[in-house]
Parts: sequence; C-alpha cells; structure tokens
Amino acid sequence: MCDTGHYIKVKEFIKSEIKNIELIIQDEKTEIATFFSKSDGTIMCLDENGHQSTLKYLGAETNGIMEKLRDKTLSKNDRKIFWQIQKEMRRAKKSKNNFSKRKIYRRFLHNEKQSFKSYGKKSAEILESDILRKQFSDINIVRIIRKKIKKINQIFFNK
Repeated sequence: MCDTGHYIKVKEFIKSEIKNIELIIQDEKTEIATFFSKSDGTIMCLDENGHQSTLKYLGAETNGIMEKLRDKTLSKNDRKIFWQIQKEMRRAKKSKNNFSKRKIYRRFLHNEKQSFKSYGKKSAEILESDILRKQFSDINIVRIIRKKIKKINQIFFNK
C-alpha cells in the first residue's frame, strides 16, 4: 500500500526487487486497487481502469467496506469437509459402526500449521479483520460441518 502518487515508483521498485531474487511475476495475477474515502465517510475501491472493484489477498477480498473470504477459498474447504464426511460415512456403513463426528471435528478444528483454521486466523491477523476472525471461529466451522453432515446423511441414509 502506498500513496496514489507514488504507486508507479513502488510498482517498478517491487518488480526490480523480485527480478533480483529471480522470481517471475505473473502480470495477469497482479492487481492495483485504489481506495478512496467518499464524502459520506465510506471507502470505495477502484481498479486501474476506474471501475468499482475488490482487492483479493490471502484468501480474502475487500471492496473497502466489507471483507469476506473469497468464494474459491470457501468452496475448496467445503469440498474437503464434504469428502472427509463422506469417507467417514462410507467407513461407518461398511463396518456397521457408528459414524464418528469426533474424527471430522478433530480434523477441521485443530490448530496445526497447515490447517484451514490456522490459515484463516493468520490472514485475519495480518489483515486485522474481525469479520475474517469470526468466519474462522470454531463455532462457524462446527456449524458448517453440521450442515454438511445433515446433507450427506440425507444422501446416504435417505433421512
């Protein structure tokens, strides 16, 4: 982030530093967004062409007013939850044992380095976002898992 008048200098500096460490920048994945404070106190995000836009960073997106997890980020995690629940239900059905919700909760509520939860907490911390912090809370993750279990239960057991 920088002052609007300096963004070209900053952009060139960043490109030269990245070349020095021999990385390649993909221009199609690079975004320049300008945030303006309107007279009513709200913030507006514009892209390079002056169109209203959102800034995507660390699995989150913001338009200057509202922050949320990117749809891609959420759907990827939802698929992981769905497949894990489905796998556990198949195991339970095959072995005629009870379905273990505990395994599912342990898998998605742990605080290890590479979990979705720790990723979300870290991005919320970096972006200083209470909204993202709430989206990655245990309560919210449990709510998502329960919803998926109910949905898959209907598919598997026609309940």
